[in-house]
Amino acid sequence: MKRTLSTLLLLMVIVAMKAQSAYISASPMPEADRVADLKGAGGVLIISNHRDLAITVLNAKEAAISPRGTSNKGQYEYEIVVDRKETAQPKIEVNRRGDVNRCSFTVLTKADNFRAYKIEEVERPLSLEDATASNDAILDSALCEVVFSSTIPDLKVDCDVLRSKGVEVKTTNSAADKSIVEKSLVIPVRLLRDARKQMEDAERVLAEKQHQLLDDPKASKKAKDSDWAELDALEEKAQDAADEFGALTTITVYVPGSNRMTVSIADLKPRSKKRYNVLVLRMLEEKHVSVCSGFLAEGARQYAVREYDNAQQAFRNALKAKDMPKDLAPTINTNIQQCDSCKLYERYAMAALSELQKVRNGGGTQEEVVRYASAAIEFMEKLNMYNPCDFYAERIGRLNKIIEDQPLNIKFTFVEWISNYSGFHEGDALADVEVWICDGVVPNVSEFRNEKRFNKLVSSQGYHRAGISDVRGQLDLTFDRKALPTGLIFRPIGTYEQGRIKTEYIDIREVMQKSEGDYQKRQFRTKLYKE
Repeated sequence: MKRTLSTLLLLMVIVAMKAQSAYISASPMPEADRVADLKGAGGVLIISNHRDLAITVLNAKEAAISPRGTSNKGQYEYEIVVDRKETAQPKIEVNRRGDVNRCSFTVLTKADNFRAYKIEEVERPLSLEDATASNDAILDSALCEVVFSSTIPDLKVDCDVLRSKGVEVKTTNSAADKSIVEKSLVIPVRLLRDARKQMEDAERVLAEKQHQLLDDPKASKKAKDSDWAELDALEEKAQDAADEFGALTTITVYVPGSNRMTVSIADLKPRSKKRYNVLVLRMLEEKHVSVCSGFLAEGARQYAVREYDNAQQAFRNALKAKDMPKDLAPTINTNIQQCDSCKLYERYAMAALSELQKVRNGGGTQEEVVRYASAAIEFMEKLNMYNPCDFYAERIGRLNKIIEDQPLNIKFTFVEWISNYSGFHEGDALADVEVWICDGVVPNVSEFRNEKRFNKLVSSQGYHRAGISDVRGQLDLTFDRKALPTGLIFRPIGTYEQGRIKTEYIDIREVMQKSEGDYQKRQFRTKLYKE
């Protein structure tokens, strides 16, 4: 018995040591940030080409982590929602299932927003260390300086906007150690000051115009087309100024095949001097945690072939291994919890499929066939989010074919979502909420948060009014499963005159993921903000 166990462990260690372990890097992806109804919580959106990420929030016990499947760009998405009262800056750890190498990063969240981060593999992992000493300074009060020190000969410093303003990147060898290369940028402070002033002036003028047109319902109704054209121009000018300031004050450091790291110089003052060390990260070699990594690799293999009991046992063994690094425990526990989720949804899916087989063999009604097939699809889709694979996708496709000609009915219920001195809470049902279908490009918020702009938007191709909620705040709509729209706009009538309820847009994928009920009749409850 002992010999068999030892042989098994040895084989698992060999598998682990032969496995190709790659470093993953996290970097902000601001273009993918999105607004969401999180009840005042903060959100983080993880976007990756990898479907096997294990995500852990280290400093928030109540954090909700949910895989969301693939986006319309084919990338895998994971949502993290954190109560900002518990922490406004969650520390997030990400690894690929079964890999001992991880990346950690901290996010400053914003209420009712998802901050997006991209997770990708790199060949040459780098880290950035702030090495500024208390006495670091530059004597000239008109200048500030940034210095990057590294032993990497092909280190790149990307700062195109600064270069266009005459700032040079000077490369020298450290006087203390000739093997260390120093790349220095001496920057006139006026460049930063002028760009900031230009941005703040543009934002101030825009805010004044927005207040005049958007916050005053009477002025908004009297506004002319030229006023809206002016607002458009001011919005574009403010965005351009913000983009220019961001590009000017962001320096990117990297080498070919590495993660790209950014440094902001937006807050540099006269005579300020910042020093950074750029280091090559040494990946954790699995031979140093051989037994633990062997169990992790076995757990990942069993998980991939949907053997969740065996995978969970392997992860538990990894947790008990004597050479398990203590800081790896949260990540291993995340893998164990994912196995629990998959076992639960697999049990539900099998039960639904068993009932489906009974009614098909026993001559059940079409309604019963749709009910059980739809339940199986829902649980299979959950499984396919936690463990995306062809096995689940193929079975979901088969089940869809059984009922794809059945119409999709969704009951929408609208209620007020009130923010005041006591916090966020649910209000009354909302009657007279129009639902507009969007079949084209996702609209910008500024395009529907004003009556004239909204009317202009929905008069364009790709929009049509689907219906309006009744006195109970409810509306039943029917969709074609084979041709679902891009999204929906919820517009309470009178919102612009009264200035009370905000018009909202929601992606149809979110409606499908977050609605409840059977396949024929879904229920979707949404809260619209009341100021």
